[in-house]
Amino acid sequence: MKEFSIKNIIEDFPDPIAILDGSGFLRYLNTQFVKSIGFGYFELMSIDFLGFFKPRMSGNSFDSFYQFFQDIEQEELEIPHFGFELASGQKRHFLLRANKVSFSENVYVIIQLRDVESKILLETAELEHLKTLDDALFKLSHGVRHPVSLCLGLIDLLESPEELTVEEIRTFLDYFKGAVQDIDEEIREMNTFLAKNKRLLQKISE
Repeated sequence: MKEFSIKNIIEDFPDPIAILDGSGFLRYLNTQFVKSIGFGYFELMSIDFLGFFKPRMSGNSFDSFYQFFQDIEQEELEIPHFGFELASGQKRHFLLRANKVSFSENVYVIIQLRDVESKILLETAELEHLKTLDDALFKLSHGVRHPVSLCLGLIDLLESPEELTVEEIRTFLDYFKGAVQDIDEEIREMNTFLAKNKRLLQKISE
């Protein structure tokens, strides 16, 4: 496959992709790569990738990456938590995959990044939303249980064969009305919660 064809393919790729030559110099990077790390395209092109990024890599990321370039036999590399400092100074972790390929007898390295940190943050936020929903349902269940039990008890009393005075019936109806109003209030609160969290519920149902 020709080199320009590879470039066309990776430009449309959703993940950040960069192509380095065998010496570690940047030869091509797609738009997503530029957006992800924050450095300008022309700022990065034809630079010594290893030298430029060494002070920005955290932990053992650089050592693993450097060894990959030195080892002729190693064709693939994966770093699950590739620590990196963006142009803004913010630290970010990526899943890094690197593969060595050949074009016209020259060896190139294709680097793919995947933003695992955003995924972790999104999953954490979704779990927090689910807990919020669970708490709301628990509150609704307990808030409705007492007035419903009261209503059922009043119905049993009204259906009893014993003769009830008008005053007793009025008292029972007052209790019944209060219980129904409590149920109505709980339902209103739940509807307000559902309206505020409409997007969350759509995500859960997907």
